Amino acid sequence: MNSQQQTLMNKAPQDFHRILIDAQALRQISDYGKFQAISKQQAEQQVINAERFIDYALKHI
Repeated sequence: MNSQQQTLMNKAPQDFHRILIDAQALRQISDYGKFQAISKQQAEQQVINAERFIDYALKHI
């Protein structure tokens, strides 16, 4: 990780930490759980969260 990436991580809003943890948990469920273990609403929320994260990253790189 370069210094610019480290600065981004140090300044990222705290809610992104929880969002990434929750996304990983949902991924584990969807990869190893029963078929359609993730609801459409949960998937849509993950897309919204990803877009927020990408927007933040692009503005701060």
